Amino acid sequence: MVIIIFSVSLLLLLSCRKNIDTYQLAVSNQYFEPLIHCEIGSIYLDTLSVDSTTNFMPINKGSYKFSAHTLSGLVLSSTVTIAGSSTEITLIVNKNGKIQAE
Repeated sequence: MVIIIFSVSLLLLLSCRKNIDTYQLAVSNQYFEPLIHCEIGSIYLDTLSVDSTTNFMPINKGSYKFSAHTLSGLVLSSTVTIAGSSTEITLIVNKNGKIQAE
C-alpha cells in the first residue's frame, strides 16, 4: 500500500469584522472516491461518500490539522485556521484532492 501525503496550508480568514469564538463546520467530498476517515482537530468523521456533505458541527476558532484518507490509501492533509465573520464554513475536498473553503 502506498500512502502519499499532501500538505497544504489553508487559511480560512473570511473577514475579521466580528469577534466569533464558535463556528459551524461541514465537510464536503467532491473527490472521485470515498473518504474513509476524516479528522479535523478532535472531530472524527466516518466514511464520506462521493458528492456528499456532512451536517454542520460546532468548532471553536483556531488552527487545526485536517486529514482525509481515501479508499485507495491516499492521505490528503492541510492545516486550516477557523476565523472570520462568516459563522458557517464548508471544507471541500475537490475533484483534484485539494482542500478549499466556502
